[in-house]
Amino acid sequence: MEQGLKPLKHFGQLASKVSGENLTHRLVADSLPAELKPLAHTFNAMLDRLEAAFLRLNQFSADLAHEFRTPINNLMMQSQVALSQPRDTTDYQDVLASNVEEFERLAHMVSDMLLLAKTEQQQPIEKQLIDLRPLCQQLMEYFELIAAERDIVFELQGNAQLHANSELFRRALANILANAVRHADSQSTIQITLSQTAKQIEIHICNQGKTIPAEQLGQLFERFYRAESARTHQGNTGLGLAITRAIVQAHQGQISAQSQARKTCFSICFKTWF
Repeated sequence: MEQGLKPLKHFGQLASKVSGENLTHRLVADSLPAELKPLAHTFNAMLDRLEAAFLRLNQFSADLAHEFRTPINNLMMQSQVALSQPRDTTDYQDVLASNVEEFERLAHMVSDMLLLAKTEQQQPIEKQLIDLRPLCQQLMEYFELIAAERDIVFELQGNAQLHANSELFRRALANILANAVRHADSQSTIQITLSQTAKQIEIHICNQGKTIPAEQLGQLFERFYRAESARTHQGNTGLGLAITRAIVQAHQGQISAQSQARKTCFSICFKTWF
């Protein structure tokens, strides 16, 4: 009897070792009876998920500390310099105005992080049937003035309908368009293409601009990631495309990016459920 319970005791011993600091142990399924192998594989898969989640959390905490450190240091330094000696009203107003910009960036970052956390919880979201063409037209109008400063124009083709949360999906598309406008060449065209078949819905947003190296494409949707060319743009928190990916995945869709010959395209694909 005791020999038969030995594998279960091993399960218990391993479970007692699992903690946030120690998630590396796994059961050796080959040494277990056939009846327990499926349970061992399930147990190991659970540990794999927990380890991956803790790694993401640790990385997120490190990235968060790094991102907050710069604006907080700026606020401290500017305030200390301002207080180091008497100054006139204009100087103090300049310091306060600069500090307000940093506070706005921090507030924007916190808002983005809350939205990202909420979206990644994978809770059911309210959806309704939305026409993507009018939504894209509204966003084009929103970005029109910013784009016009560099003679960038929009071109919209096709149409499609999607069951989605209108507010969240608007934010997802807006993030991609903001990225496209930011990196598009002057006097170029940003192309938005919508298509729908019996099997899937596709959205493609393409802009002419500097080619993104292949090794960077896989990192574009990571939290706080900013390509070197994007680091000079103030107000860019590095969370926009991470939020977009989370929203697309919350709608059971997939998003990818391709870049070659000075053309970058973001593609979103959904299976057709209706």
